[in-house]
Amino acid sequence: MNQIKTGVLGNIRPLLWRIFRDLRWPLLATAILTFIFPLLWSLIAKRMLGQIGPFFEMLGQMGGITHKEIEAVLFDGPGQLVKTLLGGERIDLNQAMDFLSVCLVHPIMLTILPLWAISRSTQAISGEIDRGTMELLLAQPISRSGVWLGHLIAETTAMLCIATMGVSGLVLGSWIISPLEVKPIDSRIIPRKPAIIAEMGPIRLRLEDPILDRLTKKPTSSTPDRLVIRPLAFAWAIPQLFGFMASISGLGIVLSVLIRKRFIALGVGVLILLTMFLINLLGQLWEPLEPIRPLCFYYYYIPQEAALGRMAHVDLKQWFGPDRVSVSSLGVQLGVASIGWLTALYLFRKKDIPAPL
Repeated sequence: MNQIKTGVLGNIRPLLWRIFRDLRWPLLATAILTFIFPLLWSLIAKRMLGQIGPFFEMLGQMGGITHKEIEAVLFDGPGQLVKTLLGGERIDLNQAMDFLSVCLVHPIMLTILPLWAISRSTQAISGEIDRGTMELLLAQPISRSGVWLGHLIAETTAMLCIATMGVSGLVLGSWIISPLEVKPIDSRIIPRKPAIIAEMGPIRLRLEDPILDRLTKKPTSSTPDRLVIRPLAFAWAIPQLFGFMASISGLGIVLSVLIRKRFIALGVGVLILLTMFLINLLGQLWEPLEPIRPLCFYYYYIPQEAALGRMAHVDLKQWFGPDRVSVSSLGVQLGVASIGWLTALYLFRKKDIPAPL
């Protein structure tokens, strides 16, 4: 038995070496991109929360408007779509941790992660068949299960690397900008209210603007609670990123087995993902689409909940009513991935490999 196990591992080792050799440059480029974007987002957060945010807060104080009322105006109407993309009502953009976590659901991240997962998984089996290398593989002392296992190991390693790099960029960026400092407002750009002169007979009383000194004074050394940053807390989002890509790869590997042409398989996979994204997004604004949202991969991608220390569970209120059935988002993602890869193994072992043309 030990000799058989050693033989199987030895058989897939050249396949793994070839897959990782083909993946090295695309994987490096994708990992660097997913690392740099959260790093840049942290610098954007520093400016937004330390300079621009206090300026609008100052204007709100002068007009007697809170930041919640300002957000209600900014995200009213078509702006509700933007609010939904940023995380909806689950986050408060006035909180530093919430604002930093937005990069995990930013459209750029929602493009990089699914594209990598669907492109690599749809190329696994159909790519070997389309290139005519499947016959060469099966001619070697390696079974179809070995080919499936080799691609599974390679895909899992690559997705884990990308997820780790993406969150590492956010951890490093938030550590660089921490502690977050609020710069005092330049008194030259603050509109001065004219002095108020009250006359009572021979007595004249002059009152200066009471808000000016309070707005332009230097902030205290202590950081407000809303600006406290916990960089290591974002590490809890790694399983969410990995599970999101793994669930998409479960779809892609099934398409890779069912469709011979790799580019057709990729096109079908991208079309399905785009449809799911639109249903999940518009379903939050249009009630008729709400019951379909749990069928979308994006519905279970909630990295902000994990990063902010909340339970990453999804309430299936669309099917069973509110607060009745709650499931783990990561559990659903890994379950879908397992079903997809096991289904692909079953279909692959039954599939007839066409002869190369």
